[in-house]
Amino acid sequence: MVAALPIVGGYAEYMCLPSDELVPIPPGLDHAEAVSLVLNYITAYQMIYRCAHTKLGEIILINGGAAGGVGTALLQLRKLANVIAGLRIVKST
Repeated sequence: MVAALPIVGGYAEYMCLPSDELVPIPPGLDHAEAVSLVLNYITAYQMIYRCAHTKLGEIILINGGAAGGVGTALLQLRKLANVIAGLRIVKST
């Protein structure tokens, strides 16, 4: 079994993609879990590099810390860079 995250057509029942765009799913790993892991990292990558345009060595604030899969992926992708993981403080009345 293989997984892919195409740019378009992701909800199609069948797709025809080049083999270099496919990733083999390791035996014993649930198919839905495999795709969800990849999706977290692609989302985090796009947030860091395509949206925020950060570069290695820059300090970034990950607001909310490592809550959830995308937050964890953000921290792991920036592990070699300077990362400050922060929590948003909400003042209650």
